[in-house]
Amino acid sequence: MAPELLLGERHGPPVDLWALGCLTFELLTGYLPFTGDSVEEVFEHVLDHLHGDAIRCGHRSYPTAKGCMAEAIGLSVGGG
Repeated sequence: MAPELLLGERHGPPVDLWALGCLTFELLTGYLPFTGDSVEEVFEHVLDHLHGDAIRCGHRSYPTAKGCMAEAIGLSVGGG
């Protein structure tokens, strides 16, 4: 659930992009972007990452994720 929804704020299309990002993260890494022992704890972790903290994932998926994301936004992987 997007932070705007958790905080009860007005929201629009960006919450759909949040959901797509979470789905993409899971598909590329094999991990959930946020975990916890309860729904409340998962929501807490979502809100903890509002200030630009990176979400960590296994190194095995990083090159694949980087390549897919770069291709999706039209960048050349490797800086070219």
